[in-house]
Amino acid sequence: MIYPGKIGRRVNLAFARVTITAKRAVILMLAIVGACYLPTTAYAAKGTIYFGNGASVIEASVASSAVKIPANAVPGQVVARFGGNVILTSSNVTCPITLSETVDSTPWSGNPSIFLTNVPGIGAQIEMSDPGSQIVSVLPQKTAFTPKEGQTNINFFPDIYVTGPNGSGPLAIPAVNVTFSGTCIDTTTQRIVAPSGPSIQPGTCNVTNSSVSVVLPRASQAVMPNIGSIAGATDFSLGLNCSSPTGVYISLADASTPSNTSNILTPGPGSTANGVGIQISSNSVPLTFGDPAGQPGGPNWLSLGTKSGAVTIPLTAAYIRTGNLGGGVLRALATFTMSYR
Repeated sequence: MIYPGKIGRRVNLAFARVTITAKRAVILMLAIVGACYLPTTAYAAKGTIYFGNGASVIEASVASSAVKIPANAVPGQVVARFGGNVILTSSNVTCPITLSETVDSTPWSGNPSIFLTNVPGIGAQIEMSDPGSQIVSVLPQKTAFTPKEGQTNINFFPDIYVTGPNGSGPLAIPAVNVTFSGTCIDTTTQRIVAPSGPSIQPGTCNVTNSSVSVVLPRASQAVMPNIGSIAGATDFSLGLNCSSPTGVYISLADASTPSNTSNILTPGPGSTANGVGIQISSNSVPLTFGDPAGQPGGPNWLSLGTKSGAVTIPLTAAYIRTGNLGGGVLRALATFTMSYR
């Protein structure tokens, strides 16, 4: 580049004096080139970060199946959880990145993290793992992280909720809008969509006794001599009425200690006995407690087979010794969730 002003005048003067010798002309022309030289500035290439193949609209990988809504489902109840993922690719990103994730739908009035879908009475809550910490969080969210070079698997979990009187048909899971921004990248916006959604089917079963009280007999150390000894087995049942043949699953949770994933209920409020718990069994097999939000078939779900018409589900509650026995009252509380497929 040649700047106007002095440098321009020197160029004109030099050519006016190229009349003495060819040698003088060469010297003057070299002087002109030297006067016009400007240093160049080097710029570092910007990094890239994106989901999927980098297209503006990408599809997450989500495994889904038909969802039968329990006839007695209440608003706010989760009825299915689908697992999936999307790949994050990062290259030459040398600065912290801000990732904003929003759900492209209207929040449900009963819970702003649940979003309305195309099926009446059905909502979706979407969870994605943080690219930095890998902690799964409910959307919308905004997070800052420093990406690692290469590819990272990001969890994508749509949870299906009842939000009111529900309809039926193919479910369209709301899309997620994402934006990457940072000083070392160009701001990138993408849209993550789920594949064709599951079919929502109205519930075909009703629980006929949603609250059951079970009274166990008195027991003593004589009938529970060792840790693991069982005593006071008492049968009870849950009632179910299915209008058509339906696959039924049941999940139990410890209401006193929701995080309990063992097969022994913890003593609840008002308990004074020590060294003893309560087990609930089906066909002499103790049931494992846990969060019912997982998919039927998981460790805390029991398949009851296909049911039709009015049926009862037989269960048994019993004491189980867990340590040094201390006399007193033992109370425990469990909740059960039914799923129909």
